[in-house]
Amino acid sequence: MRLARKPLRRTAPSVLRRLAPDPNGGSSAEEGGIVATMSARKRTRRLSAEVRDGFLWVSMAGGDEQRWPLPALREGAGVRSLSQRAQEWARSQGATYGQEKAVHKALTSAGYCITSPRA
Repeated sequence: MRLARKPLRRTAPSVLRRLAPDPNGGSSAEEGGIVATMSARKRTRRLSAEVRDGFLWVSMAGGDEQRWPLPALREGAGVRSLSQRAQEWARSQGATYGQEKAVHKALTSAGYCITSPRA
């Protein structure tokens, strides 16, 4: 048996009480004793990573570009080393965590695996 819920009464003062400006620049919402802080979205530069002409090409918007020669297709240690070097370069250019992982995905999507693929 389901209990009937009371409709939520959201008035302007109740909403303003929950959404108080955070001194750190974000906004904080308090519900039931739990405080969640949302930070402002960080603006990122576009990252492109692709395997082309025997190289891994990684470029950031604005002209920064780097390329690395590809190891043998199934040479796991070489692929791991290349992936780490490319991700470190991307991090030094201000890439986000997801952009760093996109560099690694460009390699795996082209068939360059750290471990042998599962059958």
